[in-house]
Amino acid sequence: MPSPFFWSESRSPGACGAQRPLALRTRSSSPALKSLLLRPQLGPSLPPRQLAYASSLRYHPTMVACSSEAFGNLRTKLALPGRSRLMVAVLATGLGLGAASCADGEAEPGDKERDPSTDPHLTDGTECSGHGHTHGPTCHCDSGYVREPAAPLRCLPTDWDPCSEALAGNFDYLAISTSGALGEGTLVAIDESASTAVNYEAAGSGAILNVLGTQVARFSHPTSEADGASALLHGIGPLREGIGALRADAEASAATLGFVGAGSAFDTLDLYALADIDTEDFERTEQGLVALSRTGTRLGYLWDATEEVYRSYRLNSEAQLEAIEVAEAKSVRAVGMNNVHAVVGYALTIEGAQVGFVAEADGSSSIHAPDDAEATKLAAINNKGLVAGYVERDGSKTAFLTGKTGVSEHVAVLPPGAVSTEVVGITDRCTVAGTYLNAAGERQAFFALPRGPSSIEEQDSRLITE
Repeated sequence: MPSPFFWSESRSPGACGAQRPLALRTRSSSPALKSLLLRPQLGPSLPPRQLAYASSLRYHPTMVACSSEAFGNLRTKLALPGRSRLMVAVLATGLGLGAASCADGEAEPGDKERDPSTDPHLTDGTECSGHGHTHGPTCHCDSGYVREPAAPLRCLPTDWDPCSEALAGNFDYLAISTSGALGEGTLVAIDESASTAVNYEAAGSGAILNVLGTQVARFSHPTSEADGASALLHGIGPLREGIGALRADAEASAATLGFVGAGSAFDTLDLYALADIDTEDFERTEQGLVALSRTGTRLGYLWDATEEVYRSYRLNSEAQLEAIEVAEAKSVRAVGMNNVHAVVGYALTIEGAQVGFVAEADGSSSIHAPDDAEATKLAAINNKGLVAGYVERDGSKTAFLTGKTGVSEHVAVLPPGAVSTEVVGITDRCTVAGTYLNAAGERQAFFALPRGPSSIEEQDSRLITE
């Protein structure tokens, strides 16, 4: 008897970043089988948080899992409410990953085919770089090709190494929008699906935007309408959680809290209390969370007004607090963390110099401080250990990409026309996100994409050429 379930390649935009999204579907009319897909629980055979999401589609209820494999034997543990857990093993041997896996050619709800001759986002004037076909605003790439999250109508070979191109300084630069309902915002983070975290400081709110500029989630203070109340983002979690800091009002006496949340639902955290910092002589004026790993470890910082220094901490899923320490540094401000808990940021040395640092999970640390730099900041680290940051010289900032050790291999990240550049994030495919100022003092957010076998031509209206 054939299985009521089948695997196909998901066309869900940005669900899995650089990994391949696989969709488990059923055409069965059985409410019980459909309920299985809509109420999944991960089994031990899948890594934590590997499930992207479950959604109810008009054609097929669908559960999407992320995999670095093509197809094969993938076990998924599913559960029905009020019933015992079931183990469903789906063998997908022999199924392809190309256009034929589109569920007999049916498009998903909301899909709309695009005309490659008129679509400004297509590359090389060819639909999906000639290696796939469009479904709505994204490509469904052929077998052996993967969609570029930051340019979702571009298909690139799966065996192509984008980080090698990035380390050689070969980038295409795309302008991205930070506009939203609250006006023009400031870019602060990027995730693996190329969604961006943006702050709207005038409104005291943050939002996560997808790559095409559509708002995914907005974060506002949940309890106070007081002047200056804010919920500002510092990062994006693995499931698009907002990560940042809450403030009840604009007064100095208003304590801040770190948060991880979605919309107005916040899980708050008081690092001052957890770190047992004596605040009798000062207010808890600055703290926040900046990163969340796939295993639930959170990274945060606070300002110690007594010593006038930043202190930073990892907090694991079992609520164990660990201070981030950097040799010969008196102030440590964490900014980013990867999934193996390597932390980057900036520190103030005993001599008063601002340097970048990498603090490993084992307690070791290294300093990044080019001799001619007035100040250095490391802003992000990906799961391959590549670091993005910037240095300040003569009042101007220059962004760079490098490995975790040494400073001689810095590769400049410099969009055309930029006179000062900052970076805020780097993905595992080495897409770098940041902002730059041009000679007129205008600020623009950008993606630096490693230049691939299929180039991004001037037909893409986001391409920065001057």
